[in-house]
Amino acid sequence: GCRFDEPPDFAGAKTRTISLTACDLDGFGGRLLQVDGDLLFDKSHIHGCVMLRHSKVSGSIHFNNCQMLNPGQIALSGGGLIVEGGLFGRHGLVVEGGIRLIGARITGGAFFESAQLYNPGRAALCLDQVTAPVILCTDGFSTDGEVQLRDASIRGLVNFEEATFS
Repeated sequence: GCRFDEPPDFAGAKTRTISLTACDLDGFGGRLLQVDGDLLFDKSHIHGCVMLRHSKVSGSIHFNNCQMLNPGQIALSGGGLIVEGGLFGRHGLVVEGGIRLIGARITGGAFFESAQLYNPGRAALCLDQVTAPVILCTDGFSTDGEVQLRDASIRGLVNFEEATFS
C-alpha cells in the first residue's frame, strides 16, 4: 500500500490504469480525469471525497473491500461520470457519507454486493439519471440513508435481494 500527505490530484489528467490499492488517502482529485484502463481503490482507506465528476474511465472502477470516510459529506462524487466497464463496490465496502453519481453512464453495471453505506438522514446512494444495464445491491447490502434512482435508465436488473434499509 501507500500513504500520501495530500490527496492525489489527477484533475484534468489523461493516463492509463491508476492503481491505488491498499492505500491510505485523504481524498482523490479526479474531476475531468480520463483513464485508458481501470481505476483501482480496492482495500484502500479514503478519508475525504473521491472526486470523479465528468471523468471517463475506459475500463472499470473498483472500490472492493474499501473504506470511504467522509461523514455527513459526499464520499464519492461522480456526476456525469462515464465508465465503459463496471463500477464495483463489493465485499467489505464501507462508506460513511454519500455516493453521488447523478447522470453517470456505467456501461458494465454497478455492483454493491455486501456494501455498507451510512449517511443517516441523507442520500447514501444517489443514482438519479444513471444509465446502466444492471444495479446489484444484494448479499447483505445495507444502508442507513436513502437510495435514490430518480429518472434512472436501467435496461436490465435492479436487485436489492437480502438488502437492509434503515
